[in-house]
Amino acid sequence: ALMGMATGRDKSTGDLVVGWSALAIVVTIGVYTVWRATRKLVAVKRYQWLKALAEADAQALRKSPKTFTAAELAKHNGKDPRHCLFMAVKGRVLDVHEHGAEFYGPKGPYKHLAGRDGSRALALMSLNAEDAVADLSGLTEEQMQVLDDWVTKLYEKYPKVGVLEPVCRSVAQ
Repeated sequence: ALMGMATGRDKSTGDLVVGWSALAIVVTIGVYTVWRATRKLVAVKRYQWLKALAEADAQALRKSPKTFTAAELAKHNGKDPRHCLFMAVKGRVLDVHEHGAEFYGPKGPYKHLAGRDGSRALALMSLNAEDAVADLSGLTEEQMQVLDDWVTKLYEKYPKVGVLEPVCRSVAQ
């Protein structure tokens, strides 16, 4: 009988240890889940906040365009939420983030034009990143006409937020 009681007591102690261990595991998983969800929510809120700041900057640039260096424009390639999506054509910097993200964003077919002057690529009707430069030397009259057609279309569709140096303002306006 004494042996049976000891076994019963050992079994209850064992059950208690297993129960507390299970509870500890469940609590740990719950805390981890809440921590992870909170981190994700904070990251999403931070992304939205940065994007809102970038959009406010873009709105200000629409009212008062600025001169961009190539390095400044390169930040506007759609990969960083702190900078709206911009591209330049013939030295004119355009805000394409609202109506062109699906084309010029990081996953778009014209992503190589974002954050740079892609005039040559447009003139050549090229999707090659190495053609996305401002250099127009050596282009034929037909290619220049293709570029001018793009200029007409893009300048009408997207708002100007600046010019790219060292392009003369008279050419980009």
